[in-house]
Amino acid sequence: MAMKPLLTSGSSSRDRRHRHRRRRIAAVLLVCVLSVVSARSVSARLPLDNLRYMLQDIGLPPGTTATAVMPGLMSQSSTVFPTYDIQQEKIWVYRGGSYVEIWGKTRWTIGDARCWRANHHSDVCGHKIEQDYDHKAAVWLWDGPSGHVFAQLKDESEARDINDKQVVTGFAWTSNPALGKDAYIHDLKSSQTTWLGWLDLDNDGARDSGTAVLGHVINNKNVVAGVIVEGGYYDGFYWTEADGMQSLGLKNVHNVPNIHDISDTGWVAGSRGTLAFVKKIGGPYVPIATPATANGVNNDGMVVGRGGGGAYVFRNGGAYHLHALTDNLGGYTIGDPQDIDNTWTILSTATRPDGSKTLVLLNPQRGNSAVRGGSFDNLNDWTTAGGGTAETVPDPDNPGNTCVQLTTGSPVSISQSVDTPNGDFQILFDYQFLDEAGTLTVTLEQTLLATLLGADSVVGEWIDHGLVVSDPALFNLTGATLTFELDDALVGQRLLLDDVGLHLINEVPEPGTLAIMSLGALALIRRRR
Repeated sequence: MAMKPLLTSGSSSRDRRHRHRRRRIAAVLLVCVLSVVSARSVSARLPLDNLRYMLQDIGLPPGTTATAVMPGLMSQSSTVFPTYDIQQEKIWVYRGGSYVEIWGKTRWTIGDARCWRANHHSDVCGHKIEQDYDHKAAVWLWDGPSGHVFAQLKDESEARDINDKQVVTGFAWTSNPALGKDAYIHDLKSSQTTWLGWLDLDNDGARDSGTAVLGHVINNKNVVAGVIVEGGYYDGFYWTEADGMQSLGLKNVHNVPNIHDISDTGWVAGSRGTLAFVKKIGGPYVPIATPATANGVNNDGMVVGRGGGGAYVFRNGGAYHLHALTDNLGGYTIGDPQDIDNTWTILSTATRPDGSKTLVLLNPQRGNSAVRGGSFDNLNDWTTAGGGTAETVPDPDNPGNTCVQLTTGSPVSISQSVDTPNGDFQILFDYQFLDEAGTLTVTLEQTLLATLLGADSVVGEWIDHGLVVSDPALFNLTGATLTFELDDALVGQRLLLDDVGLHLINEVPEPGTLAIMSLGALALIRRRR
């Protein structure tokens, strides 16, 4: 139900956010092995035995020490994350390859702060702690080159996550503190707060004193996951606008579950006592390892964390040593992986060869692009078809860059012939809907790879997208037609497209180097679904 706003809105002169021209994947769809190639969307799981990483040392914020720095979760669609220095009491956001300070004692005279997550736009959420230990939910909105502005404050509350739509989740102490805490979502654009309710875990028909409902994470579909404690029972929950609050099936009387991350595809990662797990909403609970942590999860259900055997990435029932997947360790030791985004980029702590601590990105490796003219300086390599128009235009967020604008009349498409690799490959592209309607489809040789809707996007915001193709029927083709088509019943619906690429996913030279963590090393529990 909608109630009065939990948070009071502050003003912000938010200008058009600059888009960094770095390759990112916002969502990954997998194309499976098909006996008959057909024009339909399909999905499958990609094994990890064709994935390699390169380590990138990104250092620490200026003047900080590793023992004091607490990194938060990354945006799912780009390498943007906040970090907090508990000694200097400062907050930075990592964006565009550098750290930007957004809060510190130089700007505030009293208090402390925590940050939990940054979204794709570099907005950061957390809470401010006053000298009387009053927690106040806080959001720092990215305001272009000038940095961040304080957007929200509310007594006795915390903001734990913020999505790309600027919707925040967290929890607040109830008006009667004896009753506990309540979870909420708050839409920064409309200033509307929705309270998420509770679950009657002890089945007595009444909410017990001290009940705590904690909203921990939210995805870009406004699905919230968190923890509830009531009547001596513990459980994880998820909440949607349509279904309200539902149990994650973790109810017990011994171990409080911790929910650490949720993907746009409904994967939830967390821990139950010392047992790390991943679970898709509506699907089975999948134990990973114990003792272990499950810190982050992406749209493919890939989980990162640390267990008895070291830093790992988990997928399809197997946990794999990140050291075995990384080509350029050079004496580095990967510490505690914090998160994995939809590009499969991993944020982790690490130790340098000299023993000093740092933060690193583990970047997945890809081959050269088979697409010609994917940066759209012109359309010479593309064929335009349909009743609409296709033209190169200036990139509204990146002066000096060009992109292609598709405008509907009847369906309008651009296509070109490509030669596909003999193995798993990725098709990468950036897109931006300029209107709230329109449907973008991506096909390769009449196989539908993706359907993207303007209604599901943030108008005027670039989204970095990628497809992983693992269907052998689409391997090693000569002159295969790659098509991007925009369609809508309304004339004049517009979409921008840029940075189209097709890349081979580099294979591991020796499959044995990618050994699954042993049961003894990580107490791995294997499950196949």
